[in-house]
Amino acid sequence: MAEVNDKLFIHIDDDPLIRYTWEQQAISHDINIRSFSNFENARQEIVDLPLEAYFFIDQDLGEGHKKGDQSLLELYELGYRNLFLTTGHSKEDFESSKFKVLGKDFPKIHL
Repeated sequence: MAEVNDKLFIHIDDDPLIRYTWEQQAISHDINIRSFSNFENARQEIVDLPLEAYFFIDQDLGEGHKKGDQSLLELYELGYRNLFLTTGHSKEDFESSKFKVLGKDFPKIHL
């Protein structure tokens, strides 16, 4: 097996099938990935993550959970800069220079 590269992906999505798909894609590209169903669960580990980590957060994480764009802004305030909102919503629905908006597919562009 190839050595895992130095990129760390943090993927947050409430859909277990999407998380599984991302995990399998990451493995096939030798990328270190940590998946979570909501930001609150991920937050416990964030304090120990390098600022170079890549965050991919779904906009809609279910009732009672923080929206993805709000979570990304919080991460920006903590010093993270590799921030991506993964959503089925239109890019035009979000106006922020602090994160990029992507679809829900695994981002092969960042490999």
